[in-house]
Amino acid sequence: MPDCAREVMPTVLITGASRGLGLEFARQYAELGWHVLSTCREPDRASALRELSERHPSMCLHALDVTQDKSVRSLAEVLDGTTIDVLLNNAGIAGRIDRQVTGRSGLSGWPRNHGDQPVRSATHG
Repeated sequence: MPDCAREVMPTVLITGASRGLGLEFARQYAELGWHVLSTCREPDRASALRELSERHPSMCLHALDVTQDKSVRSLAEVLDGTTIDVLLNNAGIAGRIDRQVTGRSGLSGWPRNHGDQPVRSATHG
């Protein structure tokens, strides 16, 4: 595992990097030679992200749950002093797809996912 505190220019922090767009962004930035700080809620269960980080020594994997202030503060402490050139705030919370598309329950988390939570995450560090 690389020294995540060392300065390598440029550096990108990607939240929600365990799959989908976050994983693809992590792969592309790593292949471009960026220092990639990839985060997800459960790194032990993120096998594709772990495999990617093993292939790219410029990538660091960190646990982060953007809905938990303690988790956000913990990552901020770990990365204290690290220059971050780009933040890709990709983390999200999704319910069951059928309820998201067809019912009001999919909209109930909208303010938390797309309003308050990203702002709170961005201001804790």
